[in-house]
Parts: sequence; structure tokens; C-alpha cells
Amino acid sequence: MSVRLVVHADDLGVDPSITAGAIEAWRDGLVTSASVMPSATYWEDASEQLRRAEGLDLGVHLSLCEGRPVRPAGDVASLVRPDGRFYGSLRALLPRVGLGRIRPDQVELEWAAQIERVLAAGHRPTHLDGHKHLHLLPQLVEVLVRLARRYSIGVVRLSREPGPGPRRAMRETLRVLSDRLQPRLAAAGIESADRSLGLACAGACDSAQLSGLLARLGPGCTELIVHPGRHDPARAARMRADGLAWEARYAFAEELRALTQPGLAERLREAGVELHSWADFERSPPGASGEGSRRAY
Repeated sequence: MSVRLVVHADDLGVDPSITAGAIEAWRDGLVTSASVMPSATYWEDASEQLRRAEGLDLGVHLSLCEGRPVRPAGDVASLVRPDGRFYGSLRALLPRVGLGRIRPDQVELEWAAQIERVLAAGHRPTHLDGHKHLHLLPQLVEVLVRLARRYSIGVVRLSREPGPGPRRAMRETLRVLSDRLQPRLAAAGIESADRSLGLACAGACDSAQLSGLLARLGPGCTELIVHPGRHDPARAARMRADGLAWEARYAFAEELRALTQPGLAERLREAGVELHSWADFERSPPGASGEGSRRAY
């Protein structure tokens, strides 16, 4: 079985410097796919930057926390605080999900609006993933599958990172949720990676960390989740003002340097690793030979 790798940049639209960094890491580095958050404050800037990044494989980063919904707040009242904003953290949102206070029909309205915003801007999404991995919640499985099928989106992220290391409890929870979701995706003909990397070091993936992750690749398809961004001293203040205090501490520029360092492609080629985008999987699913790849090193 071949060793296939999708290097995926999250969070386009959260800040202009993050969108620009992801595009740079695609043009000059190892990134092969990315996802944009259409509910984010800087969505319009991201859409304009993406129009100039012709050929970048793009997905939708579905959100239910942080920022404002795309739909009017009155249409999705169970998802928002009295001020019309999403609940700003998982700590505030997840108990509402567990108590049944989040209405799946309103989630479907909102996520459909997010996908349609991307389509209306002229972008064609090939995959779905979720901000904070909320798309994995069992209460939303049927919503997720219906939307993927409605919009002919053939790939959904499963967040499964094996092995010891930081954030182990979080990663184990995501693995359990992903394992429960996978049979439903398979039954609907929706593809996903065999495993994930990058969850344990999210926001702190420097060159040494990246080299260690690449050394752990195995047979089948791996999604490496990264968060590159250009250096911008004003970014942290913008993100904190937007309720993104945790992400404001991410080492975005360090990840960009790691992903664009010289020699990575050569090392991957010598190790027999093929780089793919999620768009490739529409033509050639994970079990196939790999023909039709946009980039194979």
C-alpha cells in the first residue's frame, strides 16, 4: 500500500495573515489543501485572496463557536447568545449540546448557509471539516452526511491521531468520535483519511516537530493538519478582540517557516511519500493506485 499524505491548512478567514500564510505554504511549501471559515470576521478578505490562488484545493471549515452565524440570529436562536454571537468556547457550547439545547435543524440551516456562502463566492469545496472538530459530534452526524451529499462533497475529516504525547485525552475523545462516525460516512460513500497528525502539536509545529511527524507516516492516507500564517505583530490583538484568545498564542509564522523549509520534498520523495490534495480523492479514493494526483513527490 502506498504512503499518501494530505497537508491541510485550517482557519483561512480567521485573520488576513493566516489566509496569506496558508496560500504561501501551498505555493512554496508542502500544503496541498486548505479550508476556509465562511463565518469568520475576515471571510471577505479570505475569499479575495483565494480568487488569486487558482488551483488551491479548498474545503469548508464549519463553525458553531466563536464569531457570528451566517444566518440571521433569529433563525438559529439555539446556537447563539443573546448578543447574536456563537457561544465563544467549547466549555460554553458542549454542555448545551449534551442537554439537547442545540437544535440540529438549526445547525443544518447554519452549516448549509456557510457552504452556500463559499459556493456563491465562486469557490468549489471538495471537503468538510469542523472548527474545534465539532462536526464529529454524534448529535450532528446525520446533518453532516445530508449536507455532504446535498452539495456533492466527497471528503470529511476524521480526527484520529495515534500515539502518546500532549493532549492525549482530547485526541482519544476525537478518535472515539471519529471511529463512530466512520461507518456512517462509508455507507454514504464519503471518503476520509486513515489517520491524522498535528493534533498533539497544534499551534506549535516548528521544523523539529514537523520532521518528527513526517517520520511517523505509514501506509494508507494521512492528513497532517497545520496552521501556517505570516508574521504580523497586530494579529494577536485582532484575534483576542474577536474572542480567539487561545488561537492568538499559536506560532503561525513558525509553522510557515517549517512548511517552506528547503529539502522537505526531496526527503519525502526518497521515503516514497506521495503528496495529494483532497480534490485528488474525488478522482482516486484512498484505496486506489494514486493516479491523477496533482502533486506526487
